[in-house]
Amino acid sequence: MRRRSSQTVTVVEMCEMEHRRWMMSCLLMGYLPMTINESAAVRQDKLLFKQYKKNYIHADITPYSLLNEEEKGKDLLLIENVDKILDIYN
Repeated sequence: MRRRSSQTVTVVEMCEMEHRRWMMSCLLMGYLPMTINESAAVRQDKLLFKQYKKNYIHADITPYSLLNEEEKGKDLLLIENVDKILDIYN
């Protein structure tokens, strides 16, 4: 999603970008994605979710729109606090 600097980016778009950044970092660390159906099933079982994650297969390497509200909230939390995070490193 490329925009000119003069255009406004919504909070949801920023959350989607953050989720894409997070997915790329997971992929670079060696995690593998699941199919959409596998991901939906695994998210229903926390124990199974942890077992897959331990084997570097992550259910949340999926499109932002398919995440549940709890997972979307993690991206939102980061976006809402990005100024505070950046202040730590300045």
